[in-house]
Amino acid sequence: MKRSTVLAVAVVALSLAAGLSGCAPVGGLDVFDREQVASDELPANGTENVVAAVEQESTRLLWQKGDTTFYAAKGTGDSEDSTCLMIFEGDVGASGCSTGLPLMVRFNGMPNYMLSDTPVAGDDWTKVADYLFVESDRAEND
Repeated sequence: MKRSTVLAVAVVALSLAAGLSGCAPVGGLDVFDREQVASDELPANGTENVVAAVEQESTRLLWQKGDTTFYAAKGTGDSEDSTCLMIFEGDVGASGCSTGLPLMVRFNGMPNYMLSDTPVAGDDWTKVADYLFVESDRAEND
């Protein structure tokens, strides 16, 4: 009897481990799995404190709307082990970093934008790009 119980527990534990191995860690955006390309690079004269807060090799373009660009990046310094959302209007930028997602950033009178590693349900947010959502009731008209 004991042997079958131990075997059953081992099978359940292995099944759970196999199921959990597919889960991405918080901030595990697969956008970081690909190589950085020229369009992923931040503006050359971008706001210095915003640019300095992230690993330059980690920046990935998520979306561009007119003169406004949205990037995901990995933090550095005080923001190490963080995922960051960066918004630039031309060369002027703002960012937010967090060790957990979702993360919201608002910049220059724009609506709130959210970086999320999981789908966002409900009518409060509209998906504009992979991992990037805009607050629906404050969304700018195109």
